Amino acid sequence: MGRNGMCSGLMRGLCPRITVTATTSLVMIISRLSCLDMWLHNKFMINTVEEIRYGKPEVLPLGSFVSSKVAANISLNFQAPIPPYATNDAFPPEGAAQDCETRLRDTELVKNNVIATSKATGFPKFDLELLGMGPDGHIASPFPGHPLLKEDKKWVTFIEDSPKPSPERITLTFPMINSSMYNAFVTCGSADAKAMKTLLGDKQTSDRHTVQMVSVEEELKWFLDREATSLNNQSSLFFSPNPRFSFTRPSNFNLRLSHKVPVILPFKGSLSFKAKASMAEVASQKGSGKLNVFDSEEELSVSLAKYVADLSDKFVKERGAFTVVLSGGSLIKSLRKLLEAPYVNSIDWSKWHVFWVDERVVPKDHPDSNYKLAFDNFLSKVPIPPAHIYAINDTLPAEGAAEDYEACLRELVKNNVIATSEATGFPKFDLQLLGMGPDGHVASLFPGHPLVNEDKKWVTFIKDSPKPPPERITFTFPVINSSAYVALVICGSSKAGAVKTALGENHSSERLPVQMVSAEGALKWFLDKEAAAML
Repeated sequence: MGRNGMCSGLMRGLCPRITVTATTSLVMIISRLSCLDMWLHNKFMINTVEEIRYGKPEVLPLGSFVSSKVAANISLNFQAPIPPYATNDAFPPEGAAQDCETRLRDTELVKNNVIATSKATGFPKFDLELLGMGPDGHIASPFPGHPLLKEDKKWVTFIEDSPKPSPERITLTFPMINSSMYNAFVTCGSADAKAMKTLLGDKQTSDRHTVQMVSVEEELKWFLDREATSLNNQSSLFFSPNPRFSFTRPSNFNLRLSHKVPVILPFKGSLSFKAKASMAEVASQKGSGKLNVFDSEEELSVSLAKYVADLSDKFVKERGAFTVVLSGGSLIKSLRKLLEAPYVNSIDWSKWHVFWVDERVVPKDHPDSNYKLAFDNFLSKVPIPPAHIYAINDTLPAEGAAEDYEACLRELVKNNVIATSEATGFPKFDLQLLGMGPDGHVASLFPGHPLVNEDKKWVTFIKDSPKPPPERITFTFPVINSSAYVALVICGSSKAGAVKTALGENHSSERLPVQMVSAEGALKWFLDKEAAAML
């Protein structure tokens, strides 16, 4: 992929107004964009992550933002009226940093929402940051081992002892960088290959590059050319030929990220990372699923809460309702972060409608009841209207309970509480939160059982469940797979074998029920490292 293609792909679709920061090393790449007509009419705001302070800068308009020598060598005019924001080159470094932060805080930029504010951190939230990386792994002007790495109060700070000329600079701090909506790392050339080998290679190291401290609120994407990855063993980057998923091994990638981090390489395949060294995100080659592996169940639950809250906000705005399907088991525990700030107060619980993908045919107060598990540990702690919680009729036998639950769903579809899939005609729930058993079963659809092939009914029943209790009702696969979003939440070493069978390199003639799950919108896997240990 050429450099122009990298940047144009990054920015396409970000209109009508975006706020962008860029390092000086990227301005040459940006200047060669062929799609700048998208940023006409003053809809593109440009800033820089860092500013190099030269001894006698040329006089430039305040709007040029990049250093004078860079701007003298490459025009930032682009033949388009882009209004950039420069540092005040009349000040020394400390004064320039203070002035830059004051203008961000007190001008129209933040106050008038030209630059958004992160709800999570309170720092400015740029739409896009375009970052380069130095051969030593530094980004912006915080360098490895420098005290500025720990600055967590200021928006903009200064450095007078940069190990790279020129020594005097100002720079955005990590809280600013990490509060952005999107970050793009554009790393090219053999000079960066050693740092990339440390970041992506097999050999573990105690050294931590500055770039490994970067986070982002929405998406971080790496754009690497072949030269930047020339010291990496490609077999360590791409180790699975599985046709359903493209796997990567993030052997030493200690990012503090909480969201997806795809890496785009100029050769076949894609390299992706999720958060820390053992946290990999893998995108299905068919676009049907993404795998996220977390160092702990605690980190998994934090990410899951944001995922659910974001979808709740999306569907409440779009439909005026949020239809959520729960399963039993450890899933309910993993939803606990929704009961904490900020979600417990920010989610519009009154718009939630809650269902169960399967239920044991037992009284609601029975220890085996999925309803009881969810009510005691989750539903009783949030203000969802009782009429919006749809439990089974526990006075009916299994077959009658299944028929009654399907009748309830059909009435809700008729009244547009539950949407209808245009593709299948089955109900289209907004989100299904599913667990998986050690044998690879989901809902109450077990390996080798005839119910996995049911394609007419919405809800069916089972009286010979291989896992007690034997009598249950369950959604069928057409209902599960017609959902807008499906999350598979899987924790613990007891699930590792089934995860390996479902996602590993070795193909098996036995198809597990979990491998039959899909979604009309997006399927996302949430695994802790124990569940993913055998991948």
